[in-house]
Amino acid sequence: MQGKVMAMFVILFLPILNADLYAKERRGAELAVAKTDGQHIAGELIAVKHSMLLLLDANTGADVSLILG
Repeated sequence: MQGKVMAMFVILFLPILNADLYAKERRGAELAVAKTDGQHIAGELIAVKHSMLLLLDANTGADVSLILG
């Protein structure tokens, strides 16, 4: 009897308990940046800080820090 109750609990509340997993599907905005030296970088926005952007470069897959200002 306890096993059936526990199974029902898991079945009913699994989507609620799994809510954190949905955040992994969320992606950052796609940006294209033209630097003052003429270089262009395109990629996914990972983080925004006070004076910096962090992008995931679409071509290389590397993290790129862009200092603002």
